[in-house]
Amino acid sequence: MKKSAIALALVTTAGFATQASARDTVSYDYIGANYMQVEIDDVADNFEPDGYEVRGSFQFENNLFVEASYSDLNDDITLDETDSDVDYDVSYRLAGIGYAWDLGSPRNSLYVSGGYADVEIGDASEDGYYLSAGVRSMLTPSIEGQLGAKHIDVGDDYDTTGAVASLAFFLTDALDIRASYTHEDNGSIASLGLNFNF
Repeated sequence: MKKSAIALALVTTAGFATQASARDTVSYDYIGANYMQVEIDDVADNFEPDGYEVRGSFQFENNLFVEASYSDLNDDITLDETDSDVDYDVSYRLAGIGYAWDLGSPRNSLYVSGGYADVEIGDASEDGYYLSAGVRSMLTPSIEGQLGAKHIDVGDDYDTTGAVASLAFFLTDALDIRASYTHEDNGSIASLGLNFNF
């Protein structure tokens, strides 16, 4: 149901994206906030925590950029032995550095990034690293697409690789609404939110 709501919001927003926003470059300078839902197969049946994510990126003149994100999610798990619900929290913290190349023009960009990762599920918290790479492209003056991959390795119990796809619809040159879906080997992540590009 929650994923259907995200899809409906994405389709509705597409109708409002007009040629009034005429971006001709991919931006690595932004701050944003998302609604996020995660499915984690290894924790419990029907465990689908949701919550919020805040993230940002800043690009230097030499194509290097720094990025960071924090997400705070929760859901209830039903204990079989007591048939009672227990509130379960999940959080992700990522902070790293990356590099972006133009692919033929500033409308198309190849990026790689990596850095520190911390994942907390319930009472267990582990830290490690993440790596990501992908392509971003201004498909039209008001629509940006992204395809990529991300790997997170923290501790001994959380090691996942996922494929990432996203679409951003620019309401103005600075403001976009962005939907993203990540399919991982132990679950999935869906998000919808707003970015301010500067």
